[in-house]
Amino acid sequence: MKHQINNLNVDIDGVLYDYAAQMASMDGFKYQCRWFEYIQNNGYNLHDYMRVKFEEYAEHGLFLNGKPCDGAHDLVSMLTLLKNKYNLKLNILGALPYDKPYSNTVRCHKISFLKTYGLWDKFDEVIFVNGSRSKTDYANSQSILIDDYPRTKKRFDDLNAPMVLYRNPLDTMKELEKFGLTL
Repeated sequence: MKHQINNLNVDIDGVLYDYAAQMASMDGFKYQCRWFEYIQNNGYNLHDYMRVKFEEYAEHGLFLNGKPCDGAHDLVSMLTLLKNKYNLKLNILGALPYDKPYSNTVRCHKISFLKTYGLWDKFDEVIFVNGSRSKTDYANSQSILIDDYPRTKKRFDDLNAPMVLYRNPLDTMKELEKFGLTL
């Protein structure tokens, strides 16, 4: 399947920003694997647990104090090569909590993260939407979203819009090749 791609849109949480590691740290766990064990051993659903903890941690530095995901800089470097080779726009397409009083705080923290780790300047545009569902407003045949959230992938598939479910930089590049984008 090949499309005329003009835009690569990249999610922040779970692709560039290690959201889970920071949440584990804020829960008092030095090792993320121990945090996952804690969640599992207490019978929590990971997604539900993270949603509840998000409410608690969002305005207290969840997006301000964390680190990039493993491979985030490699991914951005590879996407920059594609951007230059194919004259693409490389954008952030990140979600903010909608209808929450701390939404602007999260926005400021995410921008600070991007600037702190040298990612801000790599992108043509930084677009924030209200919740992950709103990313579908950018779903079209000329744009590919790189996102780690399976529900977002399902939404894009339902719209027949290109999206790569992020796992790591190399797998992402293999998926982008299906759209005719090669390094």
